[in-house]
Amino acid sequence: MRTTLSIVGVSVLALLVLAIAACSDTGTRTQSPDPTDPATYAEGQAYTVRGVIVQLPDAGPPPKDLKIHHEHIPDFVGKSGEIHINPKDGVPGMKAMVMAFPNLAPSVSLDGLAVDDKVEFEFLVRWEENAAGQRSATWLVNRLTRLPAETEISFENKPSP
Repeated sequence: MRTTLSIVGVSVLALLVLAIAACSDTGTRTQSPDPTDPATYAEGQAYTVRGVIVQLPDAGPPPKDLKIHHEHIPDFVGKSGEIHINPKDGVPGMKAMVMAFPNLAPSVSLDGLAVDDKVEFEFLVRWEENAAGQRSATWLVNRLTRLPAETEISFENKPSP
């Protein structure tokens, strides 16, 4: 009788281990895309914008992002997949704002740049949907060029024509 119970116990334990292994989908789990790889953004949008550097990254802790006060982006596509319209005033796109960019492409160098430098940059956007159906954006600065100090930058938000 004891032997039978031991065999049943071992069998149940073995089945439990197999069930747990089958439920863990580590073999089919997909790796998160690299947020610093421009190829990750192939199906997203790209915007070339001008702005002023507000903050350069810092080693931290905690690490700081590159922050740029950028001009109005009237053709910015929001999470709906359409050009975003600001609900308060009807201004299309992304208003001029200070924006944090945690991800820089490996080809982007910040050497020689300083706070208050005027820049032109390209940033890429990828929208992802979570399990609850909510969409959020990941940004990547893909190109960054310093502009002459006399370059005029306008932070005016232009309403729809």
